[in-house]
Amino acid sequence: MKRRTSTYDLMQELTLLDPTAVVVYRDEFEDLYLREGDSEPVGPLIIECVQPISHVDGMLIFRNMQGTQVGLLRRLNDLPCTSRAVVQHELRMAYRTPVITSILSIDTRSFFPRWDVQTDVGRRSFEVRSSTHDVRILADGRAFLRDADSNRYWIPDIAELDSASRTAIEEFVWG
Repeated sequence: MKRRTSTYDLMQELTLLDPTAVVVYRDEFEDLYLREGDSEPVGPLIIECVQPISHVDGMLIFRNMQGTQVGLLRRLNDLPCTSRAVVQHELRMAYRTPVITSILSIDTRSFFPRWDVQTDVGRRSFEVRSSTHDVRILADGRAFLRDADSNRYWIPDIAELDSASRTAIEEFVWG
């Protein structure tokens, strides 16, 4: 007797949006809305990028303000120009991460170390709760930091920092 195996069909749970029929826009209150074809507009919405670091133009999730998924878009570039511009602006605002260009100091005398850094948007000071969880150095030399207020920062390449900055981050992470 042949055993029947059932497979799970994830596509039944996903609502893929047809990029040729989707219009993404802001209403008069600057809230984000989506209309697909002749359907009623849905919103206000938030957009999440599935892979915000490596594939910003990849799969996007549209959610209502309660967090319920409204739909998925496979590729940002498949949207018509006007909708694509609205979504790109929204993603820039949601995922804007200052780039640390120099580490001026890391003061470890208090419980939460205080970082004083120069970024591409000016000088910043912030506290980091955990060197293990909030400072991530990737194999390719990039570093991602999250401060005590959950703001994100990144360093595109530690090797490109000045000597004092490299020493400061290396001593902080590896002691």
